[in-house]
Amino acid sequence: MSPPGLGPVTALATYTDMRDMACDGMTDAQCDYYTSTPWHNWYVADLYFGQATIAFFCAAIGFFAVLNVLHRGRQSRINALVVLYLPGYTYFAALFRSVAYRRFRLRPKSGYSLTLGETIIVCSMIIFFSAMALGPKPYYWPKDLFQDAMSPPMATRCGWMAIAILPFQVLLATKWNFITVLTGVSHEKLQVYHRWSGWIMYVLALMHTFPFIIQDIQTGTMEEEWATDWFVWSGVLALVPQTFLVTASIGCIRNRFYETFKSLHLIMAAFFIVALFLHCDFTLTSGWYFVGFAVTYAVSWLFRWAIAFKNGFGHRADIEVLDDRMLRLSIPTKLKWKPGQHYFVRFLTKDIHAFTSHPFTVATVPSKAGVSSMEIYMRMHGGMTAKLGRRDGSVGVLLDGPYGGLTGDIAMFDRVLLIGGGSGGSFILSVLQHLAQQGKTSTCHAVTVVYSCRSLESANWFSSAFTELANSTDLPITIHFHVSSLAVGVSTPTLSSTSSKGGEKAASVLPALSIGHGRPDVPGHIRELTDLFGTLGVVVCGPKELDYDVRNTVAAEQLKIAKGTVGCEECYLHSEAFGW
Repeated sequence: MSPPGLGPVTALATYTDMRDMACDGMTDAQCDYYTSTPWHNWYVADLYFGQATIAFFCAAIGFFAVLNVLHRGRQSRINALVVLYLPGYTYFAALFRSVAYRRFRLRPKSGYSLTLGETIIVCSMIIFFSAMALGPKPYYWPKDLFQDAMSPPMATRCGWMAIAILPFQVLLATKWNFITVLTGVSHEKLQVYHRWSGWIMYVLALMHTFPFIIQDIQTGTMEEEWATDWFVWSGVLALVPQTFLVTASIGCIRNRFYETFKSLHLIMAAFFIVALFLHCDFTLTSGWYFVGFAVTYAVSWLFRWAIAFKNGFGHRADIEVLDDRMLRLSIPTKLKWKPGQHYFVRFLTKDIHAFTSHPFTVATVPSKAGVSSMEIYMRMHGGMTAKLGRRDGSVGVLLDGPYGGLTGDIAMFDRVLLIGGGSGGSFILSVLQHLAQQGKTSTCHAVTVVYSCRSLESANWFSSAFTELANSTDLPITIHFHVSSLAVGVSTPTLSSTSSKGGEKAASVLPALSIGHGRPDVPGHIRELTDLFGTLGVVVCGPKELDYDVRNTVAAEQLKIAKGTVGCEECYLHSEAFGW
């Protein structure tokens, strides 16, 4: 038993030779049956099933690219009102968001479901591939017509669909990718589709494998095939790393052993690609899917390194320990980024952590000119963050980014509600600073901040940052702090904010910065603002419980907007992943 020789790349140009099907060795009845429909014709299976998979993904990307154009037009200064007052926009946008935003709570301690929008997309994928795999008949060749073993029709079509998913698996996994460019959906939000398409690809691979096993057992050739057929061995060789990849991606396993998962994931993925490449051996158009994989990965890799070189290699982060659980990094830089964006930071320490990078949201916005202070808040756990907490002075860093953040300008809404919890305050702090810089020159004329944390000590550094911003702008800002460890609510005196405008000082009185106990009344804050006339932008970043409350409340308010029973004309939600 030996593997087939690897053909040169020019074999890609000669794949059509395999399509010259001849019915040699077949009876007329066998030939007529085999060629009666393309749905079970091996010689065109790649066109009908592989290319159908490509068309499915491209159609989905195109659909969300159109939605992205509409969304960006709504949040642009030039076209915002044009889009808002398009006939039916308010009604259909509210209905769409009422579905897309909603999330469900599973059984106690089982966490939360995907959002309803994500669930619909995943179910569409499952339905499409199930229909393509199980719809056409037969699954196996009729025994009365075909005595010799041939590739079972189900195995053939499932194999082509599985390999056609490969390039999109890469696109959904990489930080810089064309899907994000076209749809505006950041790479971390695409991870859910990367994982689910991986599971679909795995199930299709099993449906490609087991029909061969069943057929070989029925014909009594199992031992012979296992001993002599390289394609059997190479197929099993590819299934081993693929099994590890999908199993290790299960949430509880991935989160528990994240550092190990991250390292082994890349190694096993490379092992899988090589084994799959050997298994396919340029059969029909299989080589083109590997070209697609290589091109998408290479482009992403080159862009990331181009970004890293553009960012430079001379950055250093000053480390400040805020308390026993939180660090603040200050990085002087001339780089530019948008509110809520994050960087992958590689710390140049003399240990294994120098080979890994971690995403951190920037809590500030860049200065319009000169050097900016990029501030990053991070919670100390074990490993790298704990070592940074014990380190004095500064550390060299490499910055890869920026990525993610808000799509469009949240300041294009009449009112903005910022909701954060824990270290999610970094995200809303950067958005608040962006709004404060624009002041009343933007469409936004009022901001409400709702922030919750576990202890009063943990809130000190965020409260000072929020109040400092509130006192530096003419934009009315209302701030609500909630500390779950407080037994009673405490209210501080009214804060004053002054700003210089036209050589004179204009004073605006801000509502009291309140410090309450327990969790915030998120539904109450949202409903209070949707009752008012105008548009509302909601931004949330925090634990899943907080995200769940915000999402479902905003989804419920969408139906009221569609019916016209509240004053709000539009309510947009941006939910930032707290961990992914």
